[in-house]
Amino acid sequence: MKQSLSEMDVRSLKALYDSTKVQSRPATPGSPGSSQFSIAGFTIEAFVSRIQSLIVDDRALIERLIRFAQAHDLLKKNAERAQKLAMDSSAALETYQKQVKALEERDAAISDKNAEL
Repeated sequence: MKQSLSEMDVRSLKALYDSTKVQSRPATPGSPGSSQFSIAGFTIEAFVSRIQSLIVDDRALIERLIRFAQAHDLLKKNAERAQKLAMDSSAALETYQKQVKALEERDAAISDKNAEL
């Protein structure tokens, strides 16, 4: 099955998201990696918190994009199924019409024979 560029992008994002599922913990004061460094209201803790918020937002966006791609795939499959069903119905209707025409011709022939007798 041929994949579109957007489907490949979504698959790549999902693979990246799945491979980087890491639970990050904010640093607590006194723990290694914690810092009380502050310049003009800028703190490392605030910066780390902001980065973690961005990561959470990115994950939510990626999850939404993945759900959208899955819904798109489902709709595409449903459309293909509906198209096939419509084609099958058209073929069945054509067959039915041929049978009706053949029966009408047969009935007319039998009626003509009966009229001659």
